[in-house]
Amino acid sequence: MKFFTSILFFIPIFCFAQITDENTRSACNKLFVNFIPKGYEVLDTAKSDFNKDGRMDIAIILNKKDAIDRERAILILQKTAKGFVKNVFNANAMYCKDCGGVYGDPYAQMTFHDNIIKMTNYGGSSWRWDYSYTFRYQHQKWELTGITYFSYHSTGCAENCDVTSCGLRLTELNYRTKKAHFIETADASCIPEKEFWKKFDTKEKITLSNFNCNTDYFKKNK
Repeated sequence: MKFFTSILFFIPIFCFAQITDENTRSACNKLFVNFIPKGYEVLDTAKSDFNKDGRMDIAIILNKKDAIDRERAILILQKTAKGFVKNVFNANAMYCKDCGGVYGDPYAQMTFHDNIIKMTNYGGSSWRWDYSYTFRYQHQKWELTGITYFSYHSTGCAENCDVTSCGLRLTELNYRTKKAHFIETADASCIPEKEFWKKFDTKEKITLSNFNCNTDYFKKNK
């Protein structure tokens, strides 16, 4: 197994944020060059000690260069006593740059705290949607523990309410409790018509390695 030590022991703080400046992007790409697959570039990074060994690990969201219709990738680097090694890579982790509809680029954020990674996509037009996926490092792998999808009408309702409440639809799957949460609201209202919970079961263990952002996991677990 190859280890890369020298320059990656001292990573500038500007590489731990969503990157929009091309000079910063170029510098961060050079730092991670031994790990980034050909044709990709750094979009966002975060650090955390996911395996609680006292060493800070790195999660990186990657753009597929010159192919805006492709999904974004995630790369996790684990720090060891000898240097960094690749922990996991998934080329289908996040929606593509043009997958956000009229809203534009749907990439919202990636958070990395302790042994939990959460990735969020946001887009739409008058109707806005938000997809979030949460993974927890357990049993020596990154397992999907939660999915949240909500949508709302951004132009508001006839009623006086918060804009994100207008026509709110929410679906949440919690893979740890095996419970699904649903909220259904009429298009022109901010008062939910239905809110309920139900149990669900899944025979498939979804990990970050086999996850695909284009899969309808709600349908698979109905």
